[in-house]
Amino acid sequence: MAIEHDIIQLKGLERSPSLNNLENLDLSYNLFNNDIWSFLQRLPSLKTLYMINLNVTVQSRDLHNLTNVENLFLDYATLSNDFLPSIQVMTSLKVLSLQRCGLTGTLPSTEFDQTLVGGPSFQLIGIHLSDREFGNVDKTSSTGAFPNFLYYQKDLQKVELSRVNFKGTFPNWLLDNNTRLVTLLLPNNSFTGPFQLPLLPKTGLLALDISKNHFYGNIPENIAMAFPGLEFLNMSLNDFGGTIASSLGDMSSLRVLVLSNNQLSVKYRTTWQWVASS
Repeated sequence: MAIEHDIIQLKGLERSPSLNNLENLDLSYNLFNNDIWSFLQRLPSLKTLYMINLNVTVQSRDLHNLTNVENLFLDYATLSNDFLPSIQVMTSLKVLSLQRCGLTGTLPSTEFDQTLVGGPSFQLIGIHLSDREFGNVDKTSSTGAFPNFLYYQKDLQKVELSRVNFKGTFPNWLLDNNTRLVTLLLPNNSFTGPFQLPLLPKTGLLALDISKNHFYGNIPENIAMAFPGLEFLNMSLNDFGGTIASSLGDMSSLRVLVLSNNQLSVKYRTTWQWVASS
């Protein structure tokens, strides 16, 4: 009966001629069918669209009707990996959230170079991409390279890429390319190597999470200079070793510091007491 009720409501909206000014629409947690796309294409002013946990299939062709949408939330949707290259048609896109959307296989890393000159036409201010499962990511999966469209982004303010098994070294280019970045969350991936700081200090970065990866080596001694305004720092569940960087004591804005489950030691106990009390 609930399904029937939702479909009747949708048909009523489809017949309505008065939604040309609608800018924000939340259809989350309903039971619409795929006819929803024919309705959405009749909303020329739509800017923000929430379609979280809907019983619909999102095909790349459906996005051609959403070229004016700036904020798109498709959390808990089931998407194939050809979905990411298809978002190039959304020329107004600024925020994209694909939390726990079940992406599998190899994430695209070259499709944008093959289809666009100079990168994608949109500039995101936020992206949230994670797998669908609450448990550990399958470290044997073929996911690895960053989608190339991220290399072209210059306006990002919030980035969360978790449990997607991204590999390689720390993407400090994200910080160098996006000077207004406030939040960078990369937990539960497969990054490895030493933790590489950005070229210039990032005074606006407030939160950094690189937990549950495979970083090793020392925590850089000049980390406080690189992130002077940091309030949240999680470096747990890695393979960091050596002594705890004494410059952590200079991070006067720091409110949360998590260094658990590494191979760290304390060379000067008085230094660690100072850091812990900051």
